[in-house]
Amino acid sequence: MTPNFVFYDYETTGIDPAMDRPIQFAACRASADFAPIDQHEFKCRLAGDVIPSPHATLVHGQSPAVLQRDGLTEREFADRISQLFCDSPQIILGYNTASFDDPFTQHLMYRNFQDPYAWQYTDGNLRYDLIVAVRAAYLLANDALIWPEREGQVSMKLEDLAPANDISHLNAHDALGDTLATRDVAARLAANAPELWQECLGMASKRVVQARIEQAMAGHGAVLMVDESFGRDRAYAGLVYPIGVNPTMESEVWCIDLGMDLSPLADYTPAQLREAMYTPASQRLPDTPRVPLKRIRTNKACALFPLEILAKHPDALGRAGIDREHFKTQRALVRGQSLQHWMGLAEAILGGDFPVSDWADAQLYDGLFSRADQAKMRQVRSSQPVDLMADPPTFDDPRLNALLPLYLARNFPDQLGPKAWRDWTKYRTARWQGPVRGRGMDIHKYTAAMQEMAGRDNLTEDERQWLFELETWVQREAPPL
Repeated sequence: MTPNFVFYDYETTGIDPAMDRPIQFAACRASADFAPIDQHEFKCRLAGDVIPSPHATLVHGQSPAVLQRDGLTEREFADRISQLFCDSPQIILGYNTASFDDPFTQHLMYRNFQDPYAWQYTDGNLRYDLIVAVRAAYLLANDALIWPEREGQVSMKLEDLAPANDISHLNAHDALGDTLATRDVAARLAANAPELWQECLGMASKRVVQARIEQAMAGHGAVLMVDESFGRDRAYAGLVYPIGVNPTMESEVWCIDLGMDLSPLADYTPAQLREAMYTPASQRLPDTPRVPLKRIRTNKACALFPLEILAKHPDALGRAGIDREHFKTQRALVRGQSLQHWMGLAEAILGGDFPVSDWADAQLYDGLFSRADQAKMRQVRSSQPVDLMADPPTFDDPRLNALLPLYLARNFPDQLGPKAWRDWTKYRTARWQGPVRGRGMDIHKYTAAMQEMAGRDNLTEDERQWLFELETWVQREAPPL
């Protein structure tokens, strides 16, 4: 059975999938040949523990008043998305979903006691990301699309790419408008570069990706990788040398970027390189070393191609800045040491523990749940809130024990008792005050952003109204601070 496509998109309160919230969801389903099947669009109310970003509000225009009037509870919102996604088999994708929307979906399911990952593989489901195929086309099928420019550089933003290719995108940054434009760009790419399109879709299967890596390691040693981590200057592509699987995560393969200077791997200690790698770009000094290591996540919208494809597309070498002789020199340097040497170095830099967030919302990736806890999660979803409040299940995993009262407060605030309401208010106060590790919003960031907005003289009347409604909501919903 040929799977259908589900193209989807969120609008959100901000950019942190753990600490922000999806507030609008849209999806359009299409057959394998892109014939429309149906469309879906719905919103989610704010629960009062998360402050929407003023910048995000200006992008999508979803005011709290509209969300409170038209939105579902987060539990209902998650249930409808889960039902849509699990109508299998389907290929679930969007535009930049692997990096943005998919983590929001995983955290949404987690907060609402659903399996965070089942929607990705249940009954033959697969997921991919159109922007990865678009980047691959820029490199390997450049005539398949028209490439717009922004500020003198090629832009792959959907709001630029769609109109450049005569695809309607009247409602940019509206979830449904973005979803329909994504479907039409995919159809255009599939029509103009069918071989590349099918090859990319094949890599929605991690087994296909793993096989390509194994073939590279047994042959040339290197593989052509398309990924946003290479950056626009390298056409989002480069040659990498896989060295082995992350010993604690079988879906992650470590590799060496042959297009970068390899000397830091010899000139700096692993501790220095680890610090450099995780220093935000805005905080890096001119002499901060760049670490020539990358990760291939075999279950996350990969685009890997054998070296032979470059012989068919010699123009791709120039676009990606790949020099054959430099590649051979770099590969020889890597082969001068054993894979065990490189794996030991990579483990010291890429492996190890990372700081654990104090917030249960941000602890999804700290481990998988036991079967016993999964059974109790199903019990939560099927139970009445009054029963959960009177006799809550006890989980083995402390994350779920912490999430349960938050789940009840967010979705059933009118049924909270006095103590539960006091606890919820105390929690909201802590969340609003911060500090919130990551990119989530707190009252201090919000105030600074609104002050910056007040100094703008180029806001439209609609934008001023959205900010006014946001500020009204903040003043009304603010817990004791």
